[in-house]
Amino acid sequence: MVKRIDVNADLGEEMGFDAAIMRFISSCSIACGGHAGNPDTIREAVMQAQSYGLRIGAHPSYPDPENFGRIKMEILPSALENSVKAQIQLVTGQLNRMGVPLHHVKFHGALYNEACVDSVLAQLLVSLLRSEFPGAKLYAPYASEMAAAAGSVGVEVWYEGFVDRRYHPDLTLVKRSEEGAVLKSWVEIREQVEELLLRQRVRTSDGSWKAIWVDTLCLHGDHPEALHTARNLNQWIQHHGMVTR
Repeated sequence: MVKRIDVNADLGEEMGFDAAIMRFISSCSIACGGHAGNPDTIREAVMQAQSYGLRIGAHPSYPDPENFGRIKMEILPSALENSVKAQIQLVTGQLNRMGVPLHHVKFHGALYNEACVDSVLAQLLVSLLRSEFPGAKLYAPYASEMAAAAGSVGVEVWYEGFVDRRYHPDLTLVKRSEEGAVLKSWVEIREQVEELLLRQRVRTSDGSWKAIWVDTLCLHGDHPEALHTARNLNQWIQHHGMVTR
């Protein structure tokens, strides 16, 4: 059986080469104002993504553009829920005008990382998805609190693996402030992709191997080599007889 893999990128963050990356991926998560993005960039990203036939998702975060959503934010649960809902609605509003469904939601930065280990936060976010955006899938890591919360209420999860980030032994991501957190060269990235897709495992920060399952591979649109990585990853997938789902 031919292995099918989704390749996604976080886009709409005004990096300047979204359209170029879109040629090599199958889904995208569009920044919707929390850490980056505004109605104009969302509209442009959605139109570009549709022209390339991509699955389109929303990429909400803590409402903290000053820190690009990458620092844990102290915020009331009700305020966070309202912010995330409003962010996703910026994307669905544009999608509805074009008659395109919201494929998925993928949380960004610190919100994503916190919800992976905080069961209360995970349940809050997943409950919001289930009630306000039924039918949307959740991109979340294997063996995370987010994935468990989604499974408990019937929200479909696509397990996400990262091609350009280092993992801890508990399968959380190494913080960007730590040495080696970001895989920079294609050689490093290719090695991780091979392990994720061919052997369902990943080498973690302490050198150990951990089992992992991946339905969708993420490459970060703000990575310095994002376009190079997207092109090489696409070629690697084809070379190994796989197809993007």
